[in-house]
Amino acid sequence: MSLRPKPRLLCIGGDDHQLRIPFLLGLRDAGFDAVAAGSGNPAPFAEMGIPYHRYDFRRSLSPRHDLRAIGALVRIIRDVRPDLVQTFDTKPNLLVALAKRRAGGFRLVRTINGMGWIFSANSLSAWMLRPVYRSLQRVADPQTDLTVFQNSEDQEYFVQHRMARRETARIIGGSGVDVARFDAARRQAENPEAIRAALGLRSARVVITVTRMTRLKGIATLLAAADLVHKVRQDVHFLLVGPLEEAGRFAIPAEEIAGHADYVTWLGPRDDIPALLGAADLFVLPTEFREGLPRVLLEASLAGLPIITTNMPGCMAVVRSHFNGLLIPPRDPGFLAAQILTLLDDPELARTMGRQGAEMVRREFDLAGTTQAYIRLYRDVIQDAPVTEHEAALADAGPDSAVSRQDWTGEALPPGSQPIRPRQARIRGHRPRRTKPPFGPRCPKPTAWGAASCRSPDRAFLDRRDRPRRAAIFERHPPRPPVQRYSPARRIEVRSEYPTPQDARLRGRMRDMRSHRGLRMLAVRFGIA
Repeated sequence: MSLRPKPRLLCIGGDDHQLRIPFLLGLRDAGFDAVAAGSGNPAPFAEMGIPYHRYDFRRSLSPRHDLRAIGALVRIIRDVRPDLVQTFDTKPNLLVALAKRRAGGFRLVRTINGMGWIFSANSLSAWMLRPVYRSLQRVADPQTDLTVFQNSEDQEYFVQHRMARRETARIIGGSGVDVARFDAARRQAENPEAIRAALGLRSARVVITVTRMTRLKGIATLLAAADLVHKVRQDVHFLLVGPLEEAGRFAIPAEEIAGHADYVTWLGPRDDIPALLGAADLFVLPTEFREGLPRVLLEASLAGLPIITTNMPGCMAVVRSHFNGLLIPPRDPGFLAAQILTLLDDPELARTMGRQGAEMVRREFDLAGTTQAYIRLYRDVIQDAPVTEHEAALADAGPDSAVSRQDWTGEALPPGSQPIRPRQARIRGHRPRRTKPPFGPRCPKPTAWGAASCRSPDRAFLDRRDRPRRAAIFERHPPRPPVQRYSPARRIEVRSEYPTPQDARLRGRMRDMRSHRGLRMLAVRFGIA
C-alpha cells in the first residue's frame, strides 16, 4: 500500500532502456510517478521529462563488476524510495533481486524477455553456464513478487526448473508497439521510391533485416542464403540494419559482410526504421536466439511486410505460419533461400500476409493494451503490500501534518520536527536482520526427536534440553516383563522391556547409535541395562 498521491515506480533496464520511454509515458499518464534507471544514454529521458539514474554493468559474468552494479542499484533504490520496481533484461533481473536484500521495502516485478545466448548456443561454455543461470534465477525468485513472461515456452521452462512459481507467473505479450507513433513516423518519412533511389535500389526487390549483427541472430545464415538467392535472381538486394558486433565468439567481422557487397548492404544503426521498412518488400529474421517477443517483428508487421523467421520461442508468438509469414528452422540457409524466393515470386501472397499481420498487431500488440495490462498488474501488487506501523500512523495523521509531510510530498520537515520512527522503519516491509538458528541450519521438516532440533538423533538424546521430551516418549510405553537381549557389537547386555514392533524400532535406534558412551548413559538413565 502506498500513501503517496501517486505510486512511485522505478523501471530498471539495460543499455537499450530508451525503448521503454513510450511505456513509461503511458504509466505517467495513468497516474504513476515513473522513474527510470539504466546503463544507456540519459538524453532521451531528459527530453521527455522522465527522471533517469545511470549505472554500469556488464552483460557477461563478472563478479567484481556485478558487485559494483549491485551497490549502485542499492544507492539508486534508497534515493528513489519506490513503491514498486519493474526490471527488464536478464542481468538487471538478477542484480535488482540481489540488491533487494539490502535495500528492501518495495515490491518487485521482473519481466523475462528472452533467455539469452546461454540457451541458444550449442557451445560447451553455454552448456556449463546453464546450471549457473538456473541457480541464480532460483535465488532471485523468492525476492520477486511477480514474474512476467512474454511467451508460454519461457514460462513453462521456468516453472518446470523451479526458477519461478506458477502462482506468481503472468504472461503479457511483449512490451507492445506504439501504433500511433509508428504511423506518424511513416507519414513524416520520405516516400519509399525516394529512399530506394537514395540507396541505389530503385528497381530491386528489397529484403531487409533489422537486428544486431551477430551469429546468434542468424546473420551468417542470412549471408549464405543471400548468396543462394543471388544465383537465381540478380534483382534481389539485402539490407542489414543494426550495430555490428566485432568482438566475442559470436562476432561478425565487417570483412565477412563486405564479401557479399554486390547484393548485401550494411547500413549500420539507423533512426529511420519505419521509413526503411516502408521501402522494403520482405522482412527476414533468421535468429537462433530464444527471444522474448521481438519488437522488430511487430514493427515489420505493422509496416505491412510479410515475415520469414525461425520457429524459436518468442518469434512464434508473433508470426503464424502462412498467415502473416513463414516459419523456418534455424541454421538452414537453403530452406531460408527457398522461402524468400517463394514470397518474392508470389506478390499477391506477400501482400495478403502483410495486410493480415498489420491488422493482427493493431488488434493484439498495441502499446496502449500492453500498458493497461501492466497497470492492472501493478495495482494488484501494490494493493497486496502489507501496511507497516509507520504507514498506519501516517494515514491517521493525514497529509497536512508536520510529521507526515515528508513522506507524503517529499518536502523537508519543518525545523524541530522529527519522524515517528527511524528511516529504516519508514521503508515499507522492513524487518530486522534475521539471526541464525540456535544450532546449525534450519531443519527442512520436524524430526522424530523434536521439532526444533537440528542435530542427529544420538546427539539429541545427549542434549539436556531434550530430556523431558525423551522421558515423555518412554512414558507412552508402559514397562513390560523384561526380555534378555545380548548385543555382540557393543559387548554389553541390554534388558529390553519393549517387545512390541513399535518399541523394537525404538530399541533398534538406540542400539545403532555410534557413541558407546551415549549408549551407556541411556542405559543408566532409563534403567534398561
